[in-house]
Amino acid sequence: MTEISYFEPTLDLVRNADGSLAYPGNQGFAIFIDTMPFRFYCFLTIFMVAATIMLKREFGPMLTAERRARHEGKPIADGAKPMIDDSSLESRVKDGAPRRWWNGLVPILVLIIVTVIEIWRTGSSSLEAGDRGWLTYLREVVGNADSSWAIFIGAAAAAVTAGVLGVAQGILSPLETLATAGRSAKALAFAVAILVLAWCIGFVCEDLGTRHYLIAMTEKDLKPELLPTVLFLVSCLVSFSTGSSWSTMAILLPNVVLLAHGLGEHTPLGGHALMLLSIGAVLEGSIFGDHCSPISDTTVLSSTASASDHLDHVRTQAPYALLVMLVSLVCGYLPVAFIAPGLWPVCYVLATAAIVGVLFAFGRDPEAAT
Repeated sequence: MTEISYFEPTLDLVRNADGSLAYPGNQGFAIFIDTMPFRFYCFLTIFMVAATIMLKREFGPMLTAERRARHEGKPIADGAKPMIDDSSLESRVKDGAPRRWWNGLVPILVLIIVTVIEIWRTGSSSLEAGDRGWLTYLREVVGNADSSWAIFIGAAAAAVTAGVLGVAQGILSPLETLATAGRSAKALAFAVAILVLAWCIGFVCEDLGTRHYLIAMTEKDLKPELLPTVLFLVSCLVSFSTGSSWSTMAILLPNVVLLAHGLGEHTPLGGHALMLLSIGAVLEGSIFGDHCSPISDTTVLSSTASASDHLDHVRTQAPYALLVMLVSLVCGYLPVAFIAPGLWPVCYVLATAAIVGVLFAFGRDPEAAT
């Protein structure tokens, strides 16, 4: 067996009492970084968005919606229900309020800066001093940080900053600032209710063992090189069915490390390489469900932010997500597994060419006459 030089393991796996494999401490973040070349779906999704904008090409329900908005002046379809309170759609800037760009930029900068500071503070506080490179130290800090707390503090600081800016410049009084914040919270009430119901469905699926059932359907002897492809498809199916990418990752990843490492040891890929491919496949398939599932919190929040009908949002973006998913599979996971993982740069070239080809073949300019 020959191990691919690019994927030579730099960290030692340890076997837990239950037989599972894991990396000691917070070194799992280093593995997360190593999987970045195989995050085909995420990177190709970003490219897909840029390509549709630059080439002015849309297809499917999105093309219909774009034409309706541009030529008929209807941002939403007749009879659609926006995922936001009507009062928010009718809100306007206070009469006489000056338009100052920094009032919008400063809170965003505060959000980013405070979040980064908190990530650094919580991540470095418990690390022991040692002789290691700055990149290794940075990985350990991010892996050890309390990201949820950092984002919460950053968001709170940004909200306070926005309020202080308005009051300090005399644009809003303290009472008006509180009233504006209250109306914003009210506008999100419907979305919060949908999220709670979506989480309830997720918990029901978990209690019924939906994900375990879906995983069990794939537990057959298969060619090791097919494992990343199978895991990618299973992750797509599980995350779409449950609406949760995090729970999909939590269920699959603990099993993937041991399974992929064991199967890969008997192939030219090697255990470490197949493990990286498989972990990347699970992460990407899980995110696909976040993009397409009607009960995903990400989908709900996207509908709310764009003030669109929830099901219209799902219908318009589903063909794009499915296209990227298929391209990631055909031009990404299958070639790197069956030919060589080191071909991932070529895979990205082929995948981007395939997406552009589909846009030119089936896409149309929404600004042009029907």
